[in-house]
Amino acid sequence: MVRLAFLFLVILGALAALVSLFVGMGLYQAAKLQDASVAASAPVTTLPSSQPSATAQSIEQRPIVQAAPASLPVRPIADPAARQAAVAVPPDRPVVLSVKDAVLIGDDLRLDPVALKTVIDWTNRRDGVEWTAQVPASGLYDVEITYSCDRTDGGGVFTIRAGPGGLSASVRPTGSWDDYQSQYAGKLYLPQGPTQLFMRPVYMLPGGRLMNLRAVTLKFVKQIDEPEFRPPFSRRRGF
Repeated sequence: MVRLAFLFLVILGALAALVSLFVGMGLYQAAKLQDASVAASAPVTTLPSSQPSATAQSIEQRPIVQAAPASLPVRPIADPAARQAAVAVPPDRPVVLSVKDAVLIGDDLRLDPVALKTVIDWTNRRDGVEWTAQVPASGLYDVEITYSCDRTDGGGVFTIRAGPGGLSASVRPTGSWDDYQSQYAGKLYLPQGPTQLFMRPVYMLPGGRLMNLRAVTLKFVKQIDEPEFRPPFSRRRGF
């Protein structure tokens, strides 16, 4: 009987300890909530701009240094003149002016009706061929023509004008009208950008044809700012 009473007292003590523990935890949570509400309702003190705090002064006095990442090197930007010089590089390929892209001026000359790649029936001194060439860089160019000419009823002298100057050259026979060759005609200064080239006869054999023309090719020689080569022309020859 005594043991049962002692056990009952131990159980009552444990229950009392648990109750006191739960009550204490509830009081602690209530106190935290009360402190948070008081801090939210408290007025905020703002310092005037003329009187910054000591912490702000120490922050303002520290220099701000921004370092570029080591993996991203900083590259200087080239000036416009350097960029323009980089763009205006000498062309590595010739400019080929096909007669298919030309404007035929005159009543007699025409494109061959089959392949449409050759100017034929060039029998009139007033007829000419004109192109608008996209010149990649200002400079001096070698001019070549791709053509055919028969010795018996072909040949003469032609001129090509472009930009500030021009050239004149003789048409040498190639053997027959079916034998096409390339002939060096001379040098021309050409400005960069769209440039008009006009080709026409100066002298022709009576009753003959100047040539059968397929193309004019421009080959870059050197880059210059001002024309260094302007061949003379004779006004008596009709240039």
